[in-house]
Amino acid sequence: MNNFIAWNDTHIYEYSIDSRVNQLKKKIKELTTLKNEGIRWSVPIPLTESEITKGISNAIGVYKIIYNPTGEIMDIGCGNIGNRKQRHVSVYKNGGTPIIHKGGQMSGSSAALHMYRHDPNLANWSFQWSDLKSKELAEEVETQLIRSLEPKFNSQHMAGK
Repeated sequence: MNNFIAWNDTHIYEYSIDSRVNQLKKKIKELTTLKNEGIRWSVPIPLTESEITKGISNAIGVYKIIYNPTGEIMDIGCGNIGNRKQRHVSVYKNGGTPIIHKGGQMSGSSAALHMYRHDPNLANWSFQWSDLKSKELAEEVETQLIRSLEPKFNSQHMAGK
């Protein structure tokens, strides 16, 4: 016997709204808790150094790419920190052009292209990050940092996307 209760569209719609509201309330509570932690930046590491040794493999947050000869922040981004660092380094080592994988998908990085054109010596670049533990928070912090610092390799209109 089927225990399925037939819901009409109105019930599904209302249930969906309630479910989303509850999810958002949970996110608000998580973000409010994070407010007390503040932002803590890592020590900049050379882009040539492995991220695994620095504990960033699973971090979700924001990062800065720094040009060592001047100390200038050239790019700001967000996401899974280890994955982002790896992609930038891989594309950089590929002359700034996207990596084409076996299945045909491409991994590009406009930051790596700009970096490579600016200075093709990877040793002149470093990476700094903050684990924010929240994708939504990381996106907002990224947007505000880009607006405030105006790094050369970021587009203002792309901030937070």
